[in-house]
Amino acid sequence: MSLSSTNTRILENCTNRALFIFCSCDKSSLEYIKICTGLHNVKDLAGKKHCSFIDKFISDVRFSNLLLVYGSNALYRF
Repeated sequence: MSLSSTNTRILENCTNRALFIFCSCDKSSLEYIKICTGLHNVKDLAGKKHCSFIDKFISDVRFSNLLLVYGSNALYRF
């Protein structure tokens, strides 16, 4: 599940406002600061976090065992 476009826009605006407040800069400086600090757009950051979560979840042995049990139980239903 990813962020909706509305939530992405809200978080992006919050980041921009915080940088404007603490840095007092124009738009081009704002983009430069975001690049230097690694504050890339929210959609990309959320996507990376989502992928990282899924990778860790799949590599968890307990989840793998659960999938095996579910799969074997599903075979016996038919």
